[in-house]
Amino acid sequence: MLLHKFENPRLIGVQIHEESYKEIVIYNIKKIFMENYIDVVTMCVLQIYGWINYPNSNFWGTPAGCFSQISTFIHLILMIAFPLFGSVKIWMNHETLGEPETMERYGVFYDEIQRKTRS
Repeated sequence: MLLHKFENPRLIGVQIHEESYKEIVIYNIKKIFMENYIDVVTMCVLQIYGWINYPNSNFWGTPAGCFSQISTFIHLILMIAFPLFGSVKIWMNHETLGEPETMERYGVFYDEIQRKTRS
């Protein structure tokens, strides 16, 4: 009787189960980063502006300041590397951009751009 009680949720879980959960999570992380790229660039520029104009300030004095500096360094690296990675992947897979497998792996980089020309 107890197993019969939980039969419907289990069937729903079987129907919506994804085999490649890790790939879906990685794709969604890339998509979130791409959607927030302008915000990340703006915050990095403001932080670098603070470093340049206030060199004697103690940016590392508090845990929040340390977190801010470390996250700025990470975002600065991602701000440069992520578009380069996307551009290389688009360029290398230009002939197969419309295929479902390529769109599933790299579609986050070119969802809303024209795919007919190479330039």
